[in-house]
Order: sequence, then C-alpha cells, then structure tokens
Amino acid sequence: MGSFAPDVAAYIRRVSYSGPGTPSADSLREIQRCHTLAVPFENLDVVAGLPIPLDGPSLEQKLVRGGRGGYCFEHNLYLLAVLREMGFQATPFLARVRWNVPANLTMPRAHMVLKVETDGGLRLFDVGFGGMGVSDALALDTEDAQPTRDGLRRVQRRGSGLVLQASDGGPWADVYQIDPDEAAPIDWEVANWFTSTHPQSRFRQNLIVARSIPDGRCAILNRELTVRRRDGPVERRVLESAQDLLAALREHFGLSFPPGTRFGAPGAAWPV
Repeated sequence: MGSFAPDVAAYIRRVSYSGPGTPSADSLREIQRCHTLAVPFENLDVVAGLPIPLDGPSLEQKLVRGGRGGYCFEHNLYLLAVLREMGFQATPFLARVRWNVPANLTMPRAHMVLKVETDGGLRLFDVGFGGMGVSDALALDTEDAQPTRDGLRRVQRRGSGLVLQASDGGPWADVYQIDPDEAAPIDWEVANWFTSTHPQSRFRQNLIVARSIPDGRCAILNRELTVRRRDGPVERRVLESAQDLLAALREHFGLSFPPGTRFGAPGAAWPV
C-alpha cells in the first residue's frame, strides 16, 4: 500500500463503527462485525470485465466513497491500511481455498487474510471471504471451537501452516489453508491478476455477492438469491431478469446501479 494513509473517519462512517479508536481485541472484533454487515462481498467488476486495481486510493474510492463491495484482495488490503492507521500490528498472508474442494485438488494461493496482534493475543481477521463468511476475529492461540454469528469456527495447525475450519454442529470442514509466510505485494498482485482475469477462475465464471445480516446471511450465486436466517427457513428464489438482479442488489446488499446496467457477456450464467 506504500505511503497511502486511509481516511479512517470516512471508513468509520461507512461501516457505522462506534467503538473506541484504540487497538484492542474488542475493537478489532467490532470492526469486523460492522464491516461484514455494511460492505458486501461482490465480484461484479470481474464479471463485467473491468480491472481490479489494488492501490489505496482506488480501494478507498470503491469501498468507502463509492458504496461498493469487492472481493478478498480489495477488502483485506484496504483494512490492512485502516488497521495499521489505527495502531494495530497487521500482517497479510495468502491462503488456498478448501471449501467444497476435493481433498486431492491443490488450489492456488488466491485468498488473502490478515493476522493482527491485539491485547488479547494474535487474531485471524478476514472480511473478504464470500462463501462462508468469517464474522469474528478468531483467536490463533487455541485450536478449540470458537462461536461466531455464522456458526462454529476453529483454526487448526497443519504442517507449517494453519487451516480454518467450519461446522454447523456436524463434522468439521476445511474453509481455507493459510500459507505460513507473510505475503509481499508481488504475491497479491499476481494472485489478483489470476483471480480477476484467468478464464478458469471461479470469479470469472460466476457472479457472486454475499453479505452478513443481523440474523443471518444473504447471497447471490449467478441467478439464485439465498437468504439464510439463524432461526428460520432458508429462502431461495431465481432472479428471472437483469431487472430482478438490480433490484436484489439494491434491496439485500445496498448496491445501486443505474437502470440498464448489465454484467457479463451474452450466454453467461448470470442475467445480462
């Protein structure tokens, strides 16, 4: 991020954070809660064929002033700058996604997470994982289960790295495996280029939007909108048209686009 100094006051307004401005485990957890409620995960620029710049001013314009969301590199790189500006010691790492991936398939290091030092110990901080969501800053000094708004999570040691796992009360499943070495700018630039441009990238092949809500989580995968509430049935419906998609983006994710906006090319799996 170079010498970029984020506008922390503007970010705090964007996510409605009202906690202390001092670095602590409690303030880190509250920042993560506020961010995941306010700023959606979305790859709309990727499926529209637009570039994904990772410089600080571009990220701030998109996520904060533009009212948009983004994917892992955008969310977590911008938060890396914000947390450091607030006095946290935060370090970026890359990870291999394992969620719904066969055990014999090796995935690229195409996800970014942060490790953050706090008065409560080292924490895993991640506001940019769309599928499962990570709604709390998880302690890294234990392998025990940790309750979050999205269900149980735990961090296990595996070889020289760490694996985040999730459970809804049943068997534990791997979410992603964190590389042991600190990531350098060239690492996330290459990973971002692959993720946003390679024809085989999941983010080139699918339209994905997700956001935490106070009592659950909502998501769009291509044409299907899903709303999961902790104490209610799962709601699913098919988005029949581009107009339906724009309405769902506005209503469920706070993303507003001009009438007539389209994403993707003809024949794509999402409304065009």
